Amino acid sequence: MVQPLTTEVIQERLGIANQLGEMIDRQNFDPTSIIFTDEAHFSLGGYVNRQNFRIWGSENPHMTIPKPLHPAKVSVWAGICAKDIIGPIFPEDNETITGDVYNRILNEAFPKLKALKLDRSYYWQQDGPPPHRT
Repeated sequence: MVQPLTTEVIQERLGIANQLGEMIDRQNFDPTSIIFTDEAHFSLGGYVNRQNFRIWGSENPHMTIPKPLHPAKVSVWAGICAKDIIGPIFPEDNETITGDVYNRILNEAFPKLKALKLDRSYYWQQDGPPPHRT
């Protein structure tokens, strides 16, 4: 997949990175207080989901990959922070991640977070999904 970045988007990302760098330097922000989370779907037939797989290179590889209409898959959710990995958590029957499924994932994840005895506030970082509503 090729997604060109405009000059405006590059400048915006650079600005945010610089702001975070300054906050870290002034000790107003602790990057170890972020919990990064994401879900992924893995095909059991060898197909790679392009959403979860990136090829970084200077040229477009112009690849096409045939895939079955309804491939067998395994879904998994996990979180990672400076202290530990939360998960993996496997949604039942490889369900699509809906609000109800995400709620069940969180109900399983939060006791694991509590067991880590996190002693300060943390930021929950999802990988760009729209809000899950339940």
